[in-house]
Amino acid sequence: MVVVTQARDDDSGANARLTYTLNPGLATSTKFAISSLTGGISTIDTFDFDVDDTQFLLTVRATDQGDIPRFRDVVVTISA
Repeated sequence: MVVVTQARDDDSGANARLTYTLNPGLATSTKFAISSLTGGISTIDTFDFDVDDTQFLLTVRATDQGDIPRFRDVVVTISA
């Protein structure tokens, strides 16, 4: 595990339950995975720092489970 992201929702019931996702449109997201339940980010690939970047920007989205889902995105910076 590299880092754990956390979000809070002041609603109750389903509206308060959050799931986490990474923006799949970013190339660096192929190096990382996120637990949809805990927000824990871990590596899923090896790194070659002669070729790969040493800093990664991941967009994490927390979405509630309400009838009309609401979400918030945040950028997480991971440095090697």
